[in-house]
Amino acid sequence: MPRPFTTYTLERTNKILASLASGMTLAKSCKLHGVLVMTFFAWLERDFDDLKKRYERAKISHMEHLSEKIASTIEAPLSDEEKEYPIAFKRRELQMKRLQWELEKRHRNVYGNHVTVENKHTIDLKPVLAKIEERRKHQQANKAMRVIEATEKPLELTKLSKAKQSVGKRKKLKCE
Repeated sequence: MPRPFTTYTLERTNKILASLASGMTLAKSCKLHGVLVMTFFAWLERDFDDLKKRYERAKISHMEHLSEKIASTIEAPLSDEEKEYPIAFKRRELQMKRLQWELEKRHRNVYGNHVTVENKHTIDLKPVLAKIEERRKHQQANKAMRVIEATEKPLELTKLSKAKQSVGKRKKLKCE
């Protein structure tokens, strides 16, 4: 296999874009003309000879070509093979689905699923917010009551067991 081209030429990119516009994928088009896809993207990034605009136009032509291919497949009469073998008809159907998927994913602004969500319901949040505020005030009041109750209780002295008392007495005796 010959070494891929890495030097940009207007003629080479025009051939790649023409292949792309005629329905070929970018990968196949680049391979056909001996250029790596990553090299093409590097050229696109540098925007040689207004390549970005030309690439966008080629993508639009590619989209129209795919759309036309789907329409011609739908309108074409069934072949004898498709009439005789249901698998051949299924293959045709799968090809159409693949083309439709490609259009939907690559050109979603034109062929993608457009979903519009409208919300016409209004919700009055005043009762909910009032309940939340009431609960918050109630919780704060409960906390305040706990503090008051805690300070009102007298301190309780626990009675020490005889073993603990005797240990305490020994310490006192040793200190004296």
